[in-house]
Amino acid sequence: MVFVAGFVESFLHQASFATGYWCYELLTLRAEVYRNAEVILHGISL
Repeated sequence: MVFVAGFVESFLHQASFATGYWCYELLTLRAEVYRNAEVILHGISL
């Protein structure tokens, strides 16, 4: 039972780490896209 609990615990930890990393990547990507769009819009307005 302890082994199963430990396995589930490690699995949840890895899953949360993976999703957290994915969310971080998504946020970084969104920030990059937003910044690039801003630069392009400023270039057009200039």
